[in-house]
Amino acid sequence: GKFIMAVRALIEKIHSTPTKCCVVCTGAGAASLGMIQSVAGSSRTLIEGLVPYARSSLAAFLGEGGQSVNHKAAIHMARVAYERAQMLVVEEDPQPPVIGVGCTAAIATDRTRRGRNHFYTACWAENTLTTYYMVLEKGKRERHEEDDLVCRSIIQAIAEGSGLPVDNLIEEAEPLHKLSTPLHNVSWYQRDGTKGGGLLQLLARKRPENTIPVLFSGSFNPLHDGHLGMAEACAKFLEKNNEGKKVEVLFELPATNADKGEIAPDVIAKRVAQFTGKHEVVVSGSPLFSQKSQLYTGYKLLVGYDTAIRLLNTKYYNDSVPDMVSALEEILSCGCSFVVCGRKDGDSFKTLADVAVPEGFPAEVFEQLFVGIPECDFRVDLSSSELRAKGAHL
Repeated sequence: GKFIMAVRALIEKIHSTPTKCCVVCTGAGAASLGMIQSVAGSSRTLIEGLVPYARSSLAAFLGEGGQSVNHKAAIHMARVAYERAQMLVVEEDPQPPVIGVGCTAAIATDRTRRGRNHFYTACWAENTLTTYYMVLEKGKRERHEEDDLVCRSIIQAIAEGSGLPVDNLIEEAEPLHKLSTPLHNVSWYQRDGTKGGGLLQLLARKRPENTIPVLFSGSFNPLHDGHLGMAEACAKFLEKNNEGKKVEVLFELPATNADKGEIAPDVIAKRVAQFTGKHEVVVSGSPLFSQKSQLYTGYKLLVGYDTAIRLLNTKYYNDSVPDMVSALEEILSCGCSFVVCGRKDGDSFKTLADVAVPEGFPAEVFEQLFVGIPECDFRVDLSSSELRAKGAHL
């Protein structure tokens, strides 16, 4: 009753905005297209709705097989939908703002399925990527009721992507995990120092098959041989353990420091210049690994021992191990995991093996999330803080 009215009222508001959208969904949520079309004015909103449902259709759409109910798939679908929307309104004058929405779900079915009932929805807009994720309690609802929740998440994503304030449309259900990541302030610089474009240009470039992409994020204040050695050691380690594959390391400079706020543009320009002739580098406004994993789905994330300690410290997760596991599983769901290099700590050299794992943290999740580079493959007793103390900083 009240939710049907609330959804219809929200769709009317969506139709009153200038924003147009392409929607792609699989597993559930296709009825959302009917919901949109059932309210007069849908041609002002909906450009296209796609439902790549069969495994072969979805694999062709994603360009890969494997798991398809995760953040990585939903974000990929949203990005493709956004790019299609841009292409399909190119002759309109004036060109309307567009968004792309992707949704992938596994819900109640007529066969026994061991995995979770859950869904992932993503909205790619010009300036922001927003994701929505929910695990549904098995046996609590019929399939059509679970499908209705998925549809409501899609409507909510379209509304918020259109700039409308929205009360949670699925408030009576299990917790909805939502994360927004800025897109507009991503700048990609090629090895020769020239600007290659923004995030879409970075993601669209062709990589050789069998490439393992690695993201190495840091302040690089300054860039030194230890950083370059870490990148080289990571590449050798992953290539040795993944025969026939080549590693490509992309350095990242966050324009925002999680503790210190915005970094001045002239400082960023000097830090970017350090990479000319050495590596590609990208500047982004996303200091959190939860955000990085959504921007760079499928990347390995290269970190040092000190960062691994913070990632496994419950104080950053409301002092809750289950909250920590949930947050790190969402990074896994983006196809990302961590490669950990050791570093000097006092008089000793510490590696992943020295990181304390909280009691109750599932061993299988830890093994999927973290792999450590042994000391025999990488050790450089040099740090940016030591160099800054000697006056070498940017």
